[in-house]
Amino acid sequence: MISDNGVQFISDVMQQITYCFGITTPFIPLYHAESNPIERKSRELKTQLAILVQDHHSEWDHHLSSIRFAINSTCCDSTGYSPSFLTFGREIRAPYDPVYDLRKDF
Repeated sequence: MISDNGVQFISDVMQQITYCFGITTPFIPLYHAESNPIERKSRELKTQLAILVQDHHSEWDHHLSSIRFAINSTCCDSTGYSPSFLTFGREIRAPYDPVYDLRKDF
């Protein structure tokens, strides 16, 4: 369980619980957001939102579903698979996929 150095994770109670259950808890280095996978995804999300929104800042929420689909279906360099493949064991399909290739359903 990778966690940051928040007080809820480094407290004595949490350390005793993880020890009792045999859970190892490596902590990310202080002020080093690149080592936290959640922070990296947040950085990607911010970049893609900035590109799509441009000057229309009140419409940012309309782009979240397409950005989420792009992040979940893009292959990762380190694993060679997309997050959706690692989670579900198959690639997710876009809404237009069945229209153009019905053979995927059989």
